[in-house]
Amino acid sequence: MTQRARMLAAVVVALVVAIAVAGGLALTRNPAAQKQRHYDRGVAFLKEQKYSAAVIELSNAVRLDDKFADGYYQLGLAQLALGQGRPAFNAMATATSLNPDNLDAQAALGELYFAGGQTVQARERADLVLRKDARHLGGTLLLAKTHAREQAWDAAVQTARRAIANHPKDVKGHLLLAEIYAFKGDRAAAEQAYRQAVAALPDVADAHLALARFHWTGGRADDAQRVLVAAAQAMPRSAPVLTALGDLHVFRGRQDDALAAYDRALEVTPNDTALLRRKVDILIAQGKLDGVEALIARIPQESADARHIAQGKLHAARRQFAEAEKELRAAITAAPSSAEAHLILGQLLALQGNLNGARDAFSTSANLNPRAIQTQLALATVLARLGELAQAERTAQQALTLDARNLQAHLLLGDILMARRSYDAAAERYQQAAALAPANPVPIFQVGRAHLAAKREAQAIAAFEAALQRQADYAAALGQIAFAHLRIGASDRAIARVQAQIAKVPRSAPLHELLGSVYFAVKQYEKAEASYEQAIALQPDLTSAYLNLGRVYAEMRVPDKAIARFEQAAKTAPQSPVPPMTLGMVYEQMGRLNEARAAYEKALELDPQFAPAANNLAYHYAEHGGDLNKALQLARSARQALPEDPQIADTLGWVHFKLGEYRTAIDLLREAADRAPNNATIRYHLGQAYAKAGERLRAQQELREALRLDPRLPQAAEVRRQIEELGR
Repeated sequence: MTQRARMLAAVVVALVVAIAVAGGLALTRNPAAQKQRHYDRGVAFLKEQKYSAAVIELSNAVRLDDKFADGYYQLGLAQLALGQGRPAFNAMATATSLNPDNLDAQAALGELYFAGGQTVQARERADLVLRKDARHLGGTLLLAKTHAREQAWDAAVQTARRAIANHPKDVKGHLLLAEIYAFKGDRAAAEQAYRQAVAALPDVADAHLALARFHWTGGRADDAQRVLVAAAQAMPRSAPVLTALGDLHVFRGRQDDALAAYDRALEVTPNDTALLRRKVDILIAQGKLDGVEALIARIPQESADARHIAQGKLHAARRQFAEAEKELRAAITAAPSSAEAHLILGQLLALQGNLNGARDAFSTSANLNPRAIQTQLALATVLARLGELAQAERTAQQALTLDARNLQAHLLLGDILMARRSYDAAAERYQQAAALAPANPVPIFQVGRAHLAAKREAQAIAAFEAALQRQADYAAALGQIAFAHLRIGASDRAIARVQAQIAKVPRSAPLHELLGSVYFAVKQYEKAEASYEQAIALQPDLTSAYLNLGRVYAEMRVPDKAIARFEQAAKTAPQSPVPPMTLGMVYEQMGRLNEARAAYEKALELDPQFAPAANNLAYHYAEHGGDLNKALQLARSARQALPEDPQIADTLGWVHFKLGEYRTAIDLLREAADRAPNNATIRYHLGQAYAKAGERLRAQQELREALRLDPRLPQAAEVRRQIEELGR
């Protein structure tokens, strides 16, 4: 080729490239084309259930065209799938305002109104949809739900049946009919409706899952497992069924079986973010942290928030709280509307004792997804811990508006009512929970606790016996019965009652442990030792039995054996703060103060919010020389966690005494003495505070009472001299 020809060819190539580049630039500068590409990618991600990536793409689409009605609708669907309730509401509201004829969007907006407790607005949306299309499934289902909320049961059932008749192959109508019966309290009809759904749609996983969930929440875990195992056999490639089976195994404490089920599901969907995170959660719970990093690395790149959340959980498991918080805040940066990220951040902050921060995080999560019951319950729990009981009660009630049959919500509301000393209302709430889960012993046990708090002992005992009818080895209920006998001095009856229950369940380690505790209470230490040893033989990983056996040896003045048992307890539960805290108490009794302090500090390292260890360490600092400001911080932390505990009030008061703040000390010590009037140490502390405040007569009275309660008080000689001096 001549030089001129080569030059001409170069010019042609350059022109071609220039034209192509110019065309590409023109294409990328075309907002309509950009919008469509973002929309197409977003819809594809939505179909692939990559919801975070879908939100990013669809948000870009509507940013380029704020009149893009279908873009807002698809964005709302993706946000709903992520539990981002508030953003989804805004997207659906915009979609319906731009295109009122999008009936699916109208129905979805109505569902969001319904979830927020706005039944009237939800009904208006349902009516609007059905006026335009009388057979519209979403509108029909929404109308049925509003009837059910208003307890118009016949109308609700008829409307749900109309949905089934119009759409017999869609599972949603079948399931709503069953749910309506369940909300009505007709569990037999509900179960029949669920079974009819499975029979009508045997290849639809959701039908099987709903029946299993019905059994599960009703306390029939065995039936739930049978349904899921059968479904997994019929649909061996159904990831949702295998996932649910794994979830049930987790609930039942069968973590290895859960991992096996999740692995089968991952064979079907190997890059499923939710499944990978479930495996991460189990391995963290098992303390098997070595393989977790590799699992996190498998989480798809487009799920950056999920990666950060998983990494945050791993750091938290390693007690690297600062790093965990950093990861969770990175998750929020990656997905500011992630209700889950805010929820888990709140859980981390609560774990560290930052209750105000936890409340803020939970509130943000609840605002983003008002339909998330677990978030509402977490918020109610932290509000109760902060002493904001009225707001806690309202929040728990809000959870029940989302799911009137949620057992955890009923129990939490009962607990809040107990804290407010509304014992009758608490008993009623627990009774409702018991009706929801007739095979579960916990709700009826809580009924007994409410009766006991209201000093209705006969009714309390009846409730505890009913709990044992539900679960024969439910040691908590039997313990309440036994200790009711002990309170009136009937130790023989207490022992006989526990032995009678053991005869029914002879291999129950918790019952043998309880028998040991009864023997311990009546100072029959050798028999207590034998019972605890039997419990350990039956269940070698029963941490509490080692701890109780250690206490027996401590009382028998055999400290080496006590320490050995506490160390065994620590091996069975290496992440529990209880064994080192108990070990610290033994060291303190032995005068090994440095070892006691180290043990308390170890307990708090394992759980910074463990109030008993915080209380003991604060008292240790105050009594044996330590940082009083640190002691004050610890005592306040314990007080926040257990505001009605007299021992903690005593510790906090004694720290204030050591700081020379006598009036504050008197207020706290007086409260402690009122709650525990027969505690000689508390009365001694109160007497000292009165003496320092110049209230000589009151000081004498309290010190005399301390000696009367315990003539062998360690400070007895000093107290007698002090009483004489105060009387001069």
